[in-house]
Amino acid sequence: MAGGSSRIRTRIGIDRDLYQKGKELGLDFSKLLEYSIRRILEALETPDFEKGVDRAGFEPAASALQARRSYQPDLPALKGQI
Repeated sequence: MAGGSSRIRTRIGIDRDLYQKGKELGLDFSKLLEYSIRRILEALETPDFEKGVDRAGFEPAASALQARRSYQPDLPALKGQI
């Protein structure tokens, strides 16, 4: 995918408030959309994407979801506090 090799004009719908905030911050919506689509396509074309492993090989993004943590009182940071 070559960036900007040929361009077309298109119309998209966007939430009015998001548009206003983005405009106030000086966002370039065309570049932002191109960047986002490019990243999504790269992720979808990565063989490990379906397995839930990101390109760097770390845990899948779902591991960032809040979950119950195990209780480990033997951790050095907790010694003497429990």
